[in-house]
Order: sequence, then structure tokens, then C-alpha cells
Amino acid sequence: MRFHYDLAQASPVIRDVLVYDGTSMTAGEAVEAAAVADTNGAGGVNSADVDALIDMVGVLAEAPSNSVSVVAAGTDYYAKCIINPLAVYLAQYDETNAGTNTAADATGHNITDVGIDATQVGGWTYVNGPSGNTGEGNLMRIGAQTGTTVLTGVTGADYDDEVKATTTASTYILIRRCFTGGVTGGCIDLYTGAAKIDGSIDSSGDAIVLENYINSPRFSMEPLRTAKHSGKKDTKATFYGDLYFTDHLLRGASTQA
Repeated sequence: MRFHYDLAQASPVIRDVLVYDGTSMTAGEAVEAAAVADTNGAGGVNSADVDALIDMVGVLAEAPSNSVSVVAAGTDYYAKCIINPLAVYLAQYDETNAGTNTAADATGHNITDVGIDATQVGGWTYVNGPSGNTGEGNLMRIGAQTGTTVLTGVTGADYDDEVKATTTASTYILIRRCFTGGVTGGCIDLYTGAAKIDGSIDSSGDAIVLENYINSPRFSMEPLRTAKHSGKKDTKATFYGDLYFTDHLLRGASTQA
């Protein structure tokens, strides 16, 4: 992910931060404050807990040469990090943790699964595979939801002109609706590596999206809009979100461990 803008219209504020993580860290990786009792990373940052996203500090602007600092031994490694507490980051939706449709639908309007997060009306579904599946590329704005099992696209002839039948092999991702937080303050998880939004069907991290975008040869990096995109079929699309961390250390994060 990368810095997109600041809600206070500030430029990126970049500082050298102490890094500690057992795996290599990369530019574009979200980081959180190290736990108070962390003797190695004390006073620095770790890679973000992708399912929690609390005590956030920012996003690395570079990859450190080494990420295993050991304070007691005087071994310190630093990396430049964007620390704006009101920063909004542009992050791609990762499609690895896609859900699987469990009921074939001849219209392509319905996605059926188990354990879908509640209150997804206003978000989007995108059928990302498998390659050659009749439903591959179906993009639908969610107009109705039945419990945690069925997502239905918005109705109307204008919004189903291209979608094709889904099968029980069809896989899909959720593109989260904007300006919506869950009971803990957010509803976005990051994918492994903390650099992309997880497109999975269940998320609970303390982050939200402020806008979603589609990018493909057909639609060149533009905000998702029902009138233009719902009901379309685009097998080459990728998706991005304006990501905002609702639990930031410099805004008084709620639970530094």
C-alpha cells in the first residue's frame, strides 16, 4: 500500500522508526507499536496484526536492511515510516482468501456461502475464479442480504446486463462498503504481510475504507459506482480501497498492550 492523502491535507510525515519482526519487512507494510513489555522491539514497531489493526503507527516507506533489532545487545535497525495519524492509504484488495459459492445461480445475481459478515448491503461482490468459470468476472453491488448466507445484487435491468451464471466452483471476494465500522471500530483485515486489504468474507480489524476503486483495461482506476459498474463482467479487474486506520497510536490508540 502507499500514502494516498491526509484528511488534514498534510504532506507525508516520515520518521525513522526502530523495527523488530521475525520476518523481513517491506515497503508498503503497515506497522503497529511494539508491545510495552516487548524487550526486543521496545520503543519501535512490529508488522501489524492483520486481524486486529490496533495501536497502528503507519506504513513503511522503505524495506529495512534487517528487521530483528535486539535492544539489550545494542542492535538497532531502523526504517523510514509514514506516521501521519490522519493518513489514508491506497491498498489493493488481495483475492487469496476468496469465499466459495455453495449454490449455483443461473442469473449470477446471488452469492451463497456460510459465515459471511452481516450488514454487507452497499458493498460489492466480485467473482474472481476459477479461470474459465461462467461467473468469472461478475461484479455486483450488494442490494440485499439474507442472514450470513446469501448476498443479492441490486435489482433492475440496468444492473444485470453482463453477469453470467455462477456455479458451486465459483469463488468471490467481498469489497467492503465505505465509511462503515464494526463494533470494535472497524471491519477491515489486511492480508498476510500487512500490505493489502483481505478480500475475505469475515473481517474484524480496526480499519475502514473511505472509497473503493476498480482498475482494468476497461475501467481505468476509477471509483466504483452502481450505475457504471454493477452488473458488469470484467475478468481482468483489480480493486483498491482508501484505507484508514481507526486505532492509531498518535491519536490515542485504545489498547496498547
